[in-house]
Amino acid sequence: MTNTLKDALLALPDLGATDGKPKTHKVLIYGSNGWVWEAYESEVVEGWHGPDIKCFGLVHGFEEELGYWVMSAITTVLNITTWTEIKEDEEKGEASSGLDCF
Repeated sequence: MTNTLKDALLALPDLGATDGKPKTHKVLIYGSNGWVWEAYESEVVEGWHGPDIKCFGLVHGFEEELGYWVMSAITTVLNITTWTEIKEDEEKGEASSGLDCF
């Protein structure tokens, strides 16, 4: 996982912080298998091999499903090809995004 992806994920609200609220900031992670992870919340947790990032969001795979995942599992199994960070400008009501390929 690149530092820019890690930074984007850690800039998301903490787990549980957006329950019942609009999701104005998300990170989209595109896998080489065609799946997309849409992360709304995240926080650092202790993983099997040290610190990891636990995320909550929507997974677009065989089915769409809300749930939790840790980034080490995704980056170990899949070749993550791109990510997009989306923040909504609350004053203008517009979304802006940045794209980084790795």
